[in-house]
Amino acid sequence: MLVSDVEEIKDLLLEQLGNNVYDWFIRKDSIDKIIKEIATERYNTTYYNEVFNKIDKLPPEQAKKYLKDLIKNEPLVGIKIMKS
Repeated sequence: MLVSDVEEIKDLLLEQLGNNVYDWFIRKDSIDKIIKEIATERYNTTYYNEVFNKIDKLPPEQAKKYLKDLIKNEPLVGIKIMKS
């Protein structure tokens, strides 16, 4: 899990969106952006190297399966592969 402490998320949302949590539903885009930023930062600083190492250890057939699954859901990855 990228974020293990719900209180950390709550505190960050309170800090950035204010204390009136009943108004947050109209700021869903802001919440999504904050959560994505937290997840991206945590992934880049904590989990990236672990994932990178796991990829290096994958058997070729499993790596192909993951890649095929990835391009089904992430068109930009497929486009990058097509360009190379």
